Amino acid sequence: MKKEIIRTDEAPHPPAPFAQAVRAGGYVMLSGQTATDFRSAVALGARGNPEFPHFHSDIRLQSECIFENVSAVLKAAGSSIERVIKIQTLNEEMSEFAGHIPLRRKWLTGPPPASTAIEGGSCIPGCKILIDIVGVTDEIEPEYFNTDRAPRPLAPYSQAVRAGDFWLLAGVLASDFRTGVAPEARVNPAFPLFESSIKKQTAFVLDTIAVILEAAGTSLERIVKVQVTLTDISDFYGFEEVWRSYFPQNPPARTVYEGGLVNPGMRIEVDVIALAGDSPLKIEPIETEKIPVPSVHQPQAVRAGDLIFSSGILATDFKEGVSPEARINPNFPNYIARGEAQTDCCLTYLETLLEAAGSGLGGILKTWTYHTDMADLADSLVSWRNHLGDNLLASTTSGTGGLIVPGCSVMTEAIALAES
Repeated sequence: MKKEIIRTDEAPHPPAPFAQAVRAGGYVMLSGQTATDFRSAVALGARGNPEFPHFHSDIRLQSECIFENVSAVLKAAGSSIERVIKIQTLNEEMSEFAGHIPLRRKWLTGPPPASTAIEGGSCIPGCKILIDIVGVTDEIEPEYFNTDRAPRPLAPYSQAVRAGDFWLLAGVLASDFRTGVAPEARVNPAFPLFESSIKKQTAFVLDTIAVILEAAGTSLERIVKVQVTLTDISDFYGFEEVWRSYFPQNPPARTVYEGGLVNPGMRIEVDVIALAGDSPLKIEPIETEKIPVPSVHQPQAVRAGDLIFSSGILATDFKEGVSPEARINPNFPNYIARGEAQTDCCLTYLETLLEAAGSGLGGILKTWTYHTDMADLADSLVSWRNHLGDNLLASTTSGTGGLIVPGCSVMTEAIALAES
């Protein structure tokens, strides 16, 4: 497997040290797409006419602009928009998600990909939706999968898609898609203090994932990476307790953050990448004492074949909150910004971790970065440029309502290509 940077003048070029897309082994991972041309916040063609505000829908115009750019980037990568296998949308307001769906139906004319929808902050003012895409070239023939043993989605997406050795699942909620929160996941309103909503919903979600994976010929034990969205980050403790019971040993790499969800009443959504049951690849947890070892139930990273999946990297030592090297000296508060200090710490940890796994920052294919305050982004990008140099990668940046360690304002995670 080889990393290739994708570049085309048919779509806007990010001003940050990131690529439009990266291709490796038949996978095409795009940077997060918003309706910007990087000259003005919202691209001219994605703006409505303010004199006729009810004649257009900003979310539809912006979705159209994004899909045009996605199509151009995928074409440059030797793929096409018909070969999208996973789509993640981040909406500024989840109430506008319905306006995005018709554009998805228009553009994604191939088999429906797996999908996840989250509510969260955009890094560009005025951009109402961010779309994250994974596609494949003709080196991989994807398998789009659904089973009636698990709740069938209402929107146009598949429960899971297989691409090569991996299954990419749609985000799973505690819903039966008939009555909102599934009856089995609800707390008895007559005895609200006798049960835990987050624990019941977490168990329902993980049971649903187990059913989908089993129907697809694999299992929970084959999961390599998860992204977990909690509507309230203070639910983490209850979620973690259930999580440990489902993954008593060798848990997958994991990222947890706070965000809104598409259906009312939902407290958790889990997004999964799992190794296929018939894949010969082995799952290897990656741990190194050169960086802080998590006190929560997750490895620092997992390696499967040529791919390395990191857990979310925070500027914490898991002992005293924010790591000493990432703290602002109160006696000299104006010498370094929080975004730069914490990002520098995260990227130093990530580089050390990837070296332990047989890679490095140059091997990164894709990162996702979450900020509790988007005002930190400009300072954060200083650290990205210093660490990456000429090593471009695909990247998606979004806002989050909270992270699992108070005081930590930035978290990043990565998929990297092993170099040895």
